Amino acid sequence: WLDRAGKSSDPLPTHPGSFATLRLSPNGKAFAFYETLNGNTDVSIYDLERNSTTRLTTDASLDGYPVWSPDGEQIVFSSARSNTGSTQLFIKPSNGAIPEQPLGTTEPGTQVVARDWSQDRRYILFEKILGAITGGQYDIWVLPMKGDGKPFAYLSTPFTESQATFSPNGQWVAYVSNESGSADQVYVQPFPDPSKGKWHISPNGGVYPRWKRDGKEIYYLDRERRIVAV
Repeated sequence: WLDRAGKSSDPLPTHPGSFATLRLSPNGKAFAFYETLNGNTDVSIYDLERNSTTRLTTDASLDGYPVWSPDGEQIVFSSARSNTGSTQLFIKPSNGAIPEQPLGTTEPGTQVVARDWSQDRRYILFEKILGAITGGQYDIWVLPMKGDGKPFAYLSTPFTESQATFSPNGQWVAYVSNESGSADQVYVQPFPDPSKGKWHISPNGGVYPRWKRDGKEIYYLDRERRIVAV
């Protein structure tokens, strides 16, 4: 844990491993992550009260980038389970009670990465990547969880837009773009219509934006890998 003064706690008593894309649960009692063990990449959940880890997925395909539902009852993640070289979103109860179910369909040669779920449960933000995860064309898309469930583009430009996250009230999206040409920067735009404004948040580069839960601050990593609050 890291406090406001920048002081970090002792490491959590987890098993040795490579923990990627840590996402804290809504109640703060667990975090989801993914790691590769014995050549297989799966999503797991670490219980902070019991200091124990439970694997959520066991498929032989790559499973990663978990996102919690607002009530903590479900997790959406990305998985490469098709033979088309693409990935797809899946949803599963966070207690693992029933098998995961696919969300939407796959597109050959396209990767999707889950990023956030709006507090009203209506929308999931995800990256749509044409080509490989490294070096592909990144755009930000939205998957409606009600109605016809047809995904739509939120930001689709010649630049790379990624790491999108909803504000707690669902009216804004913070994300990262390389449109400045010098470095990745953090921006904020209204949701669902991004044409109503754009605010540049990081003066000297930034990645991985996160909203404070009251919506009054945004945290990100600057170019020196320091956590910054604005």
